[in-house]
Amino acid sequence: MNSVTISSNFDGGNIEVLDASDALNIQLNIKPDNASNFLQCFYFRQNGLPRVI
Repeated sequence: MNSVTISSNFDGGNIEVLDASDALNIQLNIKPDNASNFLQCFYFRQNGLPRVI
């Protein structure tokens, strides 16, 4: 299996990768919005996994 990369380094991106060592069990965390109690805008990009439709 290819290596997996996950990124939120773009406008609107917001995700923290907790663990991506197992491509079948990737653990992510939504980062809190600045000065807010809400969690939203969890856009991210992944590479290295087949696209699931």
